[in-house]
Amino acid sequence: MVKGIFGEYTKYLKYLMVGAASGIITVAAREVFQYFLNNSSVFSYVISVALAYIIGICVSYILNSHLTFNNKIKSTNFRLVVNFFVVSGIGFLSTTILSLLIRYLLSRIAIISFADTASFVIGTLITSILTYSLNSLFVFKKKKVEEVDGCEN
Repeated sequence: MVKGIFGEYTKYLKYLMVGAASGIITVAAREVFQYFLNNSSVFSYVISVALAYIIGICVSYILNSHLTFNNKIKSTNFRLVVNFFVVSGIGFLSTTILSLLIRYLLSRIAIISFADTASFVIGTLITSILTYSLNSLFVFKKKKVEEVDGCEN
């Protein structure tokens, strides 16, 4: 039981480290997209978040499947990819809503110079708890012995 608890804790730490790596890439991409959109409107912000999130999803899938969840499958399972993108969609909605709320709150207390970036980072960190749980349960779950062996007990 203790090993199981520490195993999940270790796996979540790996998930956070992979998330940090893909998060840095995603935040940098959001900054680049926002720079090129050259507009501080809510619409431009959401577009920059969406485009960056697509890049982050791809990086996160590759890193998490190999490093966090040790997915040894030689060819990618279509259902696995679909489930990952569904979880990522939920994460995107959660991150967007949270970051817009945080952006609004930060702009009200006059931290305007970095409100966009801080909002996105905070929203993403909060959402990571949700997406880790969903990925563990529905995407990268361990197969039962009878599913692996093909026998029913």
